[in-house]
Amino acid sequence: MTIQWMLAAGFLYSEIAFVMILLIPIISPTKWKDIFNSRLINKISPKANVFFNFLIVCLLILLLDASRDIYRYSESAGNVKPTITRPKDALTNIEAVKEFRSQRNLYITGMSLFLMFVIKRLVVLLTTTADLIIDLDSSKRENSTLKNELATVMDAKLRVSKMEQERGEAEVIKGELSDKEELRSRSKTRVKKEE
Repeated sequence: MTIQWMLAAGFLYSEIAFVMILLIPIISPTKWKDIFNSRLINKISPKANVFFNFLIVCLLILLLDASRDIYRYSESAGNVKPTITRPKDALTNIEAVKEFRSQRNLYITGMSLFLMFVIKRLVVLLTTTADLIIDLDSSKRENSTLKNELATVMDAKLRVSKMEQERGEAEVIKGELSDKEELRSRSKTRVKKEE
């Protein structure tokens, strides 16, 4: 394996490890958002888009190179001509090994490209989920404060209605009392008139 393919394979393995770390359920999306919004990441982020595009171009070049090698070795596998020094089986095996290596290289670069987009999407989804969790928590807090305010308003309204009911009862009692006072005063005037 040449250096370029070792680097591509190492990059693929690091992407796999990063995706596995991103998928750990112990680390919440809000923690990931804090990590993504850290000072170090904020310093790197303006250059990250350029680096991301550079890696895509490099991996596309490696992908095209691997696909060209597959085409070349699959075409030459059928055109093997044996010589006295190289029998046909040995040449076929060498060509098959070269074709296998080129297919392996194609899979490595294809998976690396695919995982780059998966990682980018995972980061976006994690930050969006963190924003939604924060919004949900603030909505719950607002809901609980509104619930408490509503409870106090309902208690006050209940107290006011009780006071109005008591005032109404007091008015009825006052009315009855005034009626009784009037009857009493009439009866007093009658008693005085009769005497």
